Amino acid sequence: MCSALTKPKQFSEPVRIKQPSIFDVLDIVNPLDKEWDYMWSKLESHRINLGLSDKLSACNFGEVWQYLYTEERSYFVFWKRQCHVFRHRFHPNTNGHETLYIPASKSYLA
Repeated sequence: MCSALTKPKQFSEPVRIKQPSIFDVLDIVNPLDKEWDYMWSKLESHRINLGLSDKLSACNFGEVWQYLYTEERSYFVFWKRQCHVFRHRFHPNTNGHETLYIPASKSYLA
């Protein structure tokens, strides 16, 4: 029998399984939102920035505070809270990497 006359085998469509992603739980605050000003003011007044002339950026060899994302963090067993995550790769007060979790405002959670 000629192979050109035979029908090719039909395969079923591959099953696509959605893999969990870190972006499923992250939120990014819009810079035009009131929450943006709230979280940066909380960062500025945080105790790690005490004694700095420029508390908002805490510039040290070109490294400054960076807003990364907002996520839901679990505390203890049953309590969860939305937190804004900031990082500084070379903070002037500690001369090291710092990560801060600033709790979101009640108006942001509503």
